[in-house]
Amino acid sequence: MKTNSIRTASLLLRALLLITGAAFVFDVPADYFGMAIWQEQIGLVMIGLVSADIFILYNLSGKHRIENNLASSKVDLILALISLIVFSYSTWNFAELVEYGYLDNPRGLAVSIAAILLVCETTRRTCGWSLVVVLFGFLVYGLTASHFTGLLQGREVGLYELITYTVLDPSGLLGSSLTVVTTTVLAFVVFGATLFGLGGGKLFLDLAISGMRGNRGGAGKSAIIASTLFGTISGSAVSNVVTIGIVTIPLMVRSGFSKNDAAAIEAVASTGGQIMPPIMGSAAFIMADMLAIPYSNVAKAALLPALLYYFTLFLQVHFRAAKQNIRALDTAEIPPARETLRQYWPFLIPVAVLVYLLFSSTIPPQKLAFISAAICVVAAMMTPMRPTRERVISIIDATGSGMISIIPAVAVAGIMIGILSITGLGFTFGMSVVDQASGNLFLLLVLTALASLVLGLGLPTTAVYIVMVGLVAPALITAGVPDLAAHLFVFYFGVLSMITPPVCLAAMAAASIAGSDFMQTGFSAMKLAFTGFFVPFLFVLAPGLLSFDVLSGHYWLQVISVLIGFTLLASAFEGYLFKLLGRPERYMMVILSMLLFGSLTRPFWSLLFVGAITAWLLWMYNTNRNQSALVR
Repeated sequence: MKTNSIRTASLLLRALLLITGAAFVFDVPADYFGMAIWQEQIGLVMIGLVSADIFILYNLSGKHRIENNLASSKVDLILALISLIVFSYSTWNFAELVEYGYLDNPRGLAVSIAAILLVCETTRRTCGWSLVVVLFGFLVYGLTASHFTGLLQGREVGLYELITYTVLDPSGLLGSSLTVVTTTVLAFVVFGATLFGLGGGKLFLDLAISGMRGNRGGAGKSAIIASTLFGTISGSAVSNVVTIGIVTIPLMVRSGFSKNDAAAIEAVASTGGQIMPPIMGSAAFIMADMLAIPYSNVAKAALLPALLYYFTLFLQVHFRAAKQNIRALDTAEIPPARETLRQYWPFLIPVAVLVYLLFSSTIPPQKLAFISAAICVVAAMMTPMRPTRERVISIIDATGSGMISIIPAVAVAGIMIGILSITGLGFTFGMSVVDQASGNLFLLLVLTALASLVLGLGLPTTAVYIVMVGLVAPALITAGVPDLAAHLFVFYFGVLSMITPPVCLAAMAAASIAGSDFMQTGFSAMKLAFTGFFVPFLFVLAPGLLSFDVLSGHYWLQVISVLIGFTLLASAFEGYLFKLLGRPERYMMVILSMLLFGSLTRPFWSLLFVGAITAWLLWMYNTNRNQSALVR
């Protein structure tokens, strides 16, 4: 099969993926054909289409055939066909397969073995070995759980039961996480691909760059704004880096940032897109489903933490630019904002419609996303980027690429969750971790954060979140942490694993564009995002920060306290605030920020510290201004 044939076959599979998802979301089988479709069956169809697509596109070593001009192999074509047959058979006979249960079910066992092998191989080709190795460890544990003692002890499970349960049971591969991905996440991937494929990306990028006109370090700041806007829709740190970074990273380097700093800024900004409402990463939709709450509640709670993340990143870039005397953008490099807005303003309509209805209506998010994608097409007809055959194909292609990066990882994570469920480890491990922390909530949070970061080495955020929610979130909830705060805590550290060496996928992608060393970029990204590591601790220790209670004076006192605290931390890390800071001043700022954070739940002390620190900062500012005037 030649490259053109490979591309045609891949596009056909991706078109079927999109049509199947849209048909299920809008209840077409039930309303027009009288067919009752289970959500597990849709998950099986999607895995089959994605698996076949991966075998067609990626060779044995994980190289993309079209990008590298490689011919297909007969073995991979056979594997693609087997994927379609196995998952089509499972879909058509799903009711009969699950009716027999998990023992004495030969066909269920055969289908389950084939499904696990196919999922593992497609995951290896797209995500690498790390996730497959972790899954293998889980499978070995599932078979030996009864032989462990203490923290890891679980019930005895046979091979037959383990394999069929993890694939066919709704607590495993076909659980709610896969359902959310194949409906809600798919719909938002389609919306993002449509918006940016038809020109919406140019609108956001040009406005972000022109908005920093004449601002010191403006290239870095425009990268933050552009990556935030794109990340809220894409929900993928790596695709954010690749799409936006190809413009912003060279722009930052030309303005004076080092290659390492430019790549780190883009990696941190792109990673934050997964935690920034109104449209967060795929894990946020799974979170809403697991907590059985509206997605709007998750987005509202996540808003302040996300703003704090970007607020401190913006400050650190500003301080670094001031310290290194990095110039503003050249006028020649700034796109004409007025002209861009005049030509592409219609793309603001679908975004506004989606955001408004997402928070004000009872229409399911997945339907809103598809409707907004359709509005994007209409809006594009009023811009220079009118829909064409090539652009429609690129939207289908981008949608398939987005799902290829998510579905295999979520499928593997689902199998892991099935193992946690059948062995009972999900419950016993959480209780044991609480015991190990000896009632110390802070120690429990540190252990949970480290576990999330370690598990996140090389794994997609969604997979990290799904596994950690099943493994350690119950421990936080048992210790008294509110459900939403516990889930957001795990989610945050799963996101931050994208920039945490030694395996930091977002930093790797940015370094490849900048031509910098990815390990150095990873450590620089950690420094830029270091204050972001504090955010999850704050909203667990002071849950009021998630309340979004804008009518409460105490809420605003907490907000002001954390803003001042993060300003102090950002200046301490960068060594600059109004002037270059000495080591004693930097230590003082860290101590003062900790005092602010420690007083968040005590209004009197919080107000006292805010007043005293504000007075001290004003004194520093006036002193530095007077000294500068004397020098002039």
